[in-house]
Amino acid sequence: MKPIVLALTAFSFLAAPVAMAQHQSSSQSKSQKVQQHKSGPKQEVRKQQSWKKGNRLPVNYRGNQVKNYSQYKLSKPPRGYHWVKVNNDYLLISVASGIISNIVSGR
Repeated sequence: MKPIVLALTAFSFLAAPVAMAQHQSSSQSKSQKVQQHKSGPKQEVRKQQSWKKGNRLPVNYRGNQVKNYSQYKLSKPPRGYHWVKVNNDYLLISVASGIISNIVSGR
């Protein structure tokens, strides 16, 4: 008798967690998935640069060349130079080296 009671008690301890576990249907498993929200495009916050004559303009700023310099009341650039707009500043830089020759702010 004792072995039967002991076996039933052991079985109940082992079977209890299995009986308590819930079966997940497909609708339940979908609702319990972790959802990842994507925010909008990443926005870089950059420190305002203070440009100085004689410094080299980084390559990534050299692409915004100003072709119609007279519209912004800028002087005609000498041969080998061109105007570049960076934020609200116009920089006259050397085409070959990127050295800043002149700075005009906010036009």
